[in-house]
Amino acid sequence: GSKLGGRRYEIITMKGSFHGRTLATLKATAQTKYQNGFGPFLPGFKYAPFNDLKGVKKAISSKTCAVMLEPIQGEGGINVASETFLRELRQFCHKEEILLILDEVQCGLGRTGKMFAYQHYGIEPDVMTLAKPLGGGMPIGATLAKEKVASAFEPGTHASTFGGNPLACSAALAFLKVVKKENLVKKARERGNYFRARLEPLKKKYSFIKAMRGKGLMVGLELGFPGK
Repeated sequence: GSKLGGRRYEIITMKGSFHGRTLATLKATAQTKYQNGFGPFLPGFKYAPFNDLKGVKKAISSKTCAVMLEPIQGEGGINVASETFLRELRQFCHKEEILLILDEVQCGLGRTGKMFAYQHYGIEPDVMTLAKPLGGGMPIGATLAKEKVASAFEPGTHASTFGGNPLACSAALAFLKVVKKENLVKKARERGNYFRARLEPLKKKYSFIKAMRGKGLMVGLELGFPGK
């Protein structure tokens, strides 16, 4: 029988992650600098090293219901999930009947040169979160889930005072139309390639540029100065 549901409640998140500023998402965020001054936090979150499948497996227990991560860590420093890691993690979660949740709040909706960052990896999550660019400045977030997960909810089991706000939803629809009409995903890919190609000589020229990471127009430079 399926292990989904039942009494499992633990969620594994990645070190260096950022998932939000509610009590639950602060605990999901594996960076103490964001947690300082808050608490007590919810139990049930465990941290594993990013891009380390062995580390994730080590954190798994009989209580684990999900693994949640950003395909590209935003606040963590534009850390890109390797293809091997994300593909093997997808296979592992499927085999163990553990949900794979991808937080695409920062990296989703075209920024990386694909509509969703997971599309770079040839996989699909069970659950995905979207927000930041979705409303073009209007406050809106969305959770997308496969039917096997979404069917756990019935009308009224999960509600929000301002959820489904008509103005915010109209803004989101307008955003999606503009993305499609103006080919913004393709432009992010092309301009991202150009941008990174122009940054490469700077990396060779200046020793304080330690690394360049990213996909599309989601790009980060890691700087290192003597004594810092």
